[in-house]
Amino acid sequence: MKKFKKLLSVILASAIMCSVLSALNFNAFADSSNGFNYTVNSDGTATITGSTLGFGPLNIPSSIDGHKVTAIGYKAFYQTARYSKITIPSTVTSIGEYAFYWSDSITSVEINTTGTLHIGDYAFYCDYNMRSLKWPTKGSVYLGSWSFLSLNIGDEVVLPKCIVSIKGGSFHNGGFSRVIIENPNCYIEDVYYRDTGSVSGYVRPFNQNIKICADEVSTAHTYATRFNHSFEVHDSHNNNTTYATKVATATQNGRAVTTCDYCGMVLSDETVYSIKSVSLSTTSYTYDGKEKKPSVKAVDSNNKTIPSKYYTVSYPSGRKNAGEYKVKITFKDLYSGSYTKSFKINKKALKKADIKVANTTYTGKATYPTVKYKDKTLKKNTDYTISKISKNKAIGTASVTLKFKGNYSGSVSTTYKINPKKVTGFKFKSRDTTSVTFKWNKVAGADGYKVYRYNHNNCKYEYYGTTKSTSMKITKSKKGKSKDYGYVIAKVRAYKKVGNTTYYGAYSAENSNCIKPPKPSYKVTCPTFGRMRVIFNSLEYSTTYVQIQICINKSFNSDEYYVVNDYDSIIKASDNHSIEYYGFTSNKYYYVRCRQYLYNKDMNPIYSAWGEAKKVYIQ
Repeated sequence: MKKFKKLLSVILASAIMCSVLSALNFNAFADSSNGFNYTVNSDGTATITGSTLGFGPLNIPSSIDGHKVTAIGYKAFYQTARYSKITIPSTVTSIGEYAFYWSDSITSVEINTTGTLHIGDYAFYCDYNMRSLKWPTKGSVYLGSWSFLSLNIGDEVVLPKCIVSIKGGSFHNGGFSRVIIENPNCYIEDVYYRDTGSVSGYVRPFNQNIKICADEVSTAHTYATRFNHSFEVHDSHNNNTTYATKVATATQNGRAVTTCDYCGMVLSDETVYSIKSVSLSTTSYTYDGKEKKPSVKAVDSNNKTIPSKYYTVSYPSGRKNAGEYKVKITFKDLYSGSYTKSFKINKKALKKADIKVANTTYTGKATYPTVKYKDKTLKKNTDYTISKISKNKAIGTASVTLKFKGNYSGSVSTTYKINPKKVTGFKFKSRDTTSVTFKWNKVAGADGYKVYRYNHNNCKYEYYGTTKSTSMKITKSKKGKSKDYGYVIAKVRAYKKVGNTTYYGAYSAENSNCIKPPKPSYKVTCPTFGRMRVIFNSLEYSTTYVQIQICINKSFNSDEYYVVNDYDSIIKASDNHSIEYYGFTSNKYYYVRCRQYLYNKDMNPIYSAWGEAKKVYIQ
């Protein structure tokens, strides 16, 4: 007896191990990403095996971690109650058995597969709250047994041409009374044997009370006849051809016949009414520089619009400029005849308020203004001519009369200014401890120059002064008034006064440079053994740099320099304007001197004079 129990234990253990091993796929490894669990197949594709996402729509990805998703695995979403709308991408070719089994939260399913798709047994079994089922528009779909049991999407179910195989029990106990099977060659399994232990027997795809609608010559009709289903002929006639047995013209009606390409049935034999009128949507435009393309409307003698597919429209090129253009309409297919219709682009009448006449710059010769209409610069002698002009040589105000032509019409009299030239050569000349001097080239015809200095506090240029020379010394801002104290940024423009009016040239390019920093004031102490502290009474600028030299003689000509260092604004009020050194030899005298410096526009240092050399005894 003991041996029997031991043998039985071995057999059971072996059975369990075999069951576990059979469930494992040694060609795949499991992983998860973006809320989806998946395995990677031997060909590098992925199978979705589940999800950790919360409630709501479930969009199966087309790829995951670089792997193309081709399958939804066995029991992937078995008896889930979390997801409402299921969207399946075009890459999926297999939906495994029990994949969405008894998932009663599902309300809609959208399948976008474009190739072959196998939907496994029991895949959407008892998803009885599903109200919408969107099939693929192309491809081949194979439905497994019991795959859509208890489908309840309405009184009528349409199975499109992509459905090529329907297995037993697929739509058993459905909540519909009518099914349309559009594929005339769809395989429909006669019976399916179901054996669950408690229930066994043969089950067909549809309940007996379902009416089947399909082509008269189809597998569905054969199935319905064999199993006594109500049957109704359904021919969707998706592919039809319409041709004329007599074309319609402007003087006679025609006739058109439409036949089904699949079954050859004549679907219609109708009168094609004669062409009553052909017109353009617009026959008159005003020039705006854009190409014009009026649409065509054709009406038959029954006062119906003739579809545009029955005629071609030929437009002439260059439909932008003022002029008259002819459009040719040629009828085809069910109609015959051609028509020519015209439209016109009228000249744009311009007024003074429509145009902008630009000021010019003094050259010593006669000047002519640039004329703009909106954003377009008009061309002289193409868009306008100058019929009269005066005072257009010297600095001052000129008068001009424009006569428009080409695409424009009208005449305008107006004025424009002739201003001094823009100042050139504006650059640094010299500096001292309170100012920077700039210079520039002379401008012909100018009375003088106005200089403007940049205010760093309000970020605006402000008038500084007027001069008749070609240079000006610009002093520094008062201490504390400028964020960049010590640097001067400026620009200049020429001017000339004519009568009571002052005419200004354009601003020069701006230029900037720094003044020469003043000599610093400081003292040197020995706070403790072997240490030295340099204390500045004040530093002149917020952007200043400091150079410190320490030597054993007052002339600073010894090779024994202990320190030659540059410091930027780390020497601040928060540090008591000081810096400390250590490591000096005790009982010895040293000499210290300092100077400030700023960087000029070219990033070269501008130094102050050296401060007084300080002697300090190191304890």
